[in-house]
Amino acid sequence: MITITNVQHVPVTSLQASFTYNATTGQYNWTADLGNAFLTDYYDITIKTASFLPKTIEGAEIVQNHKSTLPVFSLTTGDVNNDETLDMLDYNDLIGCFSVFSQPKSCTDAQKQSADLNDDSKVDQKDYNLFLRELNAQTPSI
Repeated sequence: MITITNVQHVPVTSLQASFTYNATTGQYNWTADLGNAFLTDYYDITIKTASFLPKTIEGAEIVQNHKSTLPVFSLTTGDVNNDETLDMLDYNDLIGCFSVFSQPKSCTDAQKQSADLNDDSKVDQKDYNLFLRELNAQTPSI
């Protein structure tokens, strides 16, 4: 889901976008058709996708009737339960689907898909290590 707000932080639109992974660059690319409704201006763009924390790109220029390019950005994975934070609930969901030598005790297909952080169709030590690494990437609440 992409949400675009104007400089006064008023939402202008929310829309679905498609993301594709470029194995050569190791980055995701995305495209979204904004139509002709956007005037040339600077906007804040918030990206939210399953299993990742939301990310806001501030001051992105959108030029009316032209393809706009955003700066390179990264997303923080590990939001297994999609509540927009990384915490013990995500850890518990990941561990509930963890399996290397035996099947997990309780894990639905939807839970497995969310817990498979590296998208290799398994929930294993790679996903666990990725989750632990990403815990440091979020801003702590004070």
